[in-house]
Amino acid sequence: LRRIISRQYSHSQTYHINSSQDLGGAIREFNNLPEPDRESIKALWGHGVFGLHSYLPGKTEYVTLLRNPVERVISNYYYVRRNQRHRHHEAARQMSLRQYVNSGVNKALDNQMVRNIVGGTEEADAETFQQAKENLDEHFGVVGLVEHFEKSILLMRQHFGWGDVSYRKRNVSSNRPGKEDLQASLRAEIEQRNHWDRKLYE
Repeated sequence: LRRIISRQYSHSQTYHINSSQDLGGAIREFNNLPEPDRESIKALWGHGVFGLHSYLPGKTEYVTLLRNPVERVISNYYYVRRNQRHRHHEAARQMSLRQYVNSGVNKALDNQMVRNIVGGTEEADAETFQQAKENLDEHFGVVGLVEHFEKSILLMRQHFGWGDVSYRKRNVSSNRPGKEDLQASLRAEIEQRNHWDRKLYE
């Protein structure tokens, strides 16, 4: 998605909030940009950056791709295990998926979609779930699904008037189980831990 977006705008019109490091520091760095630099931005991307529209002039719309929560957790585990620079790499490498899910080491495994869409709250509950739905209605131009990536991209092209949206799959984990391959008890644990994300996805 990031590669597709970057083709629609010049380099000076895009800005990446690097949330793989210190998200708070990355957001502060963005907020400290001179106003003319912020005014030139046409596309801002990153994980968990809802709320940054208040620092941009004019009308701002978000886009997001929601994902089946069980698939998202499985994907996160295998991504972290193979990415040696990830802050949770060493912990994940020494754990099974079940241990990793229940360890509490990675907050991203707990209703991350809902928490991000309300601006990075620590916990998800009925109130934050409702706020997430309202934010999607009021601030998001397109809400797509990872499982329907191509259709989602075509909706974005139509909505924003983009040009070339061709792509090749990247960053795809091989040799990992899908949600259907998990033991029913583990799948249920992940679903319970991501109750609000599951409701949002549905």
